[in-house]
Amino acid sequence: MVISFSLENVRNHLLENGIVYTLRSKPHKEGKDWANSGRCTKKIAEVVITEFPFDDPLYYSKQSGFETLKQWMDAYCKLNHDPTMKKARLYRVEVIYPPHIKEEEN
Repeated sequence: MVISFSLENVRNHLLENGIVYTLRSKPHKEGKDWANSGRCTKKIAEVVITEFPFDDPLYYSKQSGFETLKQWMDAYCKLNHDPTMKKARLYRVEVIYPPHIKEEEN
């Protein structure tokens, strides 16, 4: 089952950093999978998906692709029609192919 990243900021964070934390309203298969940019689009990466307890949103928001925790929560609520976040599930998605190369800061 593919995992899709329709929001450009989240997709770019995954591809540039090799990891992203994402919130989903439905359970997702864990383990090896592939990612795309939306329904019926081509593969952008092979990934490993791991579910995490959503116990420290501020910590995970730093690797979410959003600038603030509020932006991340607002995007989740809007995309998932879940204003109370009762269905929210947290997943770490890591790129395994193509190999991720992060540029060193000078």
